[in-house]
Amino acid sequence: MQSCAFDDQGQLMRASSALRQCDYVCLECGQVVRLRKGAQRRPHFFHLQPNQACRQSGKGAVHLSVQHAVLEQLPAGEAEMEHRFESIGRIADIAWVPQKIVFEIQCAPITAAEVMERNRDYASLGYDVVWILHADRYNKKRMTSAEEVLSTRAHYFTNIDEEGKGSIFDQYAVTQSGRRSFRFPPFAVDVAKPFIMSARINAVLPSFQKRYNAWTHGFAGDYVDVLHQGDQRLDSWLAKLEDSRLTLWGKIHYFWSTWVVRPYQIILRHILEKCCR
Repeated sequence: MQSCAFDDQGQLMRASSALRQCDYVCLECGQVVRLRKGAQRRPHFFHLQPNQACRQSGKGAVHLSVQHAVLEQLPAGEAEMEHRFESIGRIADIAWVPQKIVFEIQCAPITAAEVMERNRDYASLGYDVVWILHADRYNKKRMTSAEEVLSTRAHYFTNIDEEGKGSIFDQYAVTQSGRRSFRFPPFAVDVAKPFIMSARINAVLPSFQKRYNAWTHGFAGDYVDVLHQGDQRLDSWLAKLEDSRLTLWGKIHYFWSTWVVRPYQIILRHILEKCCR
């Protein structure tokens, strides 16, 4: 499912302006796509011949709904869906060109290698990538390999459904051995209000040091912003986190999971990824 395609003149055509029963061309794979829409369904293009290798073909209604939700938050005329970067062969879900920020929405599984490749490609053009991971698949007790990579990269979560109901939110978690051992409450994020992370130096606490050191951008409403604003909502949760670390069982669990279980998990995951290629 996709929201843009080329017409027979090679011009970019949005699904909202396309006609039914007319042939269009997929932005990515060049195959024929047509318009589909309905009373309860956003206009979108679909491939006449399914192409599993095409990233655009794999997008579902939820993915498209999240794209529209992000675009609607951003200043009119500054951002574009399905923005094509010819020099690196990439099509961004959302490109906010004046801010040099790309939003990548992820509802389906993705490998850690692909996450790193996209980040590297966009960084070569001076763009910062902000990942928005759907809670139907991500933000679970056990982290995926992609989430582990993104622990040091800008990312948030969303629960937006096909009808556009839901939000984009930040939910910080303390992790051990690929598991979320302590989870903070979710805070809604406004992606239209970015800030440079270095401007929030007064908000740095040990629990958020990794994020502060690694992320380029944060956004209004996320954890660093909440701390910077002096919001008291986190005080009790930070106290709970410190209490959990002081218990004997907490210390034993941390040693076992970090220095015994974790190395074996890394080796096993590496072997499985090699076998599945």
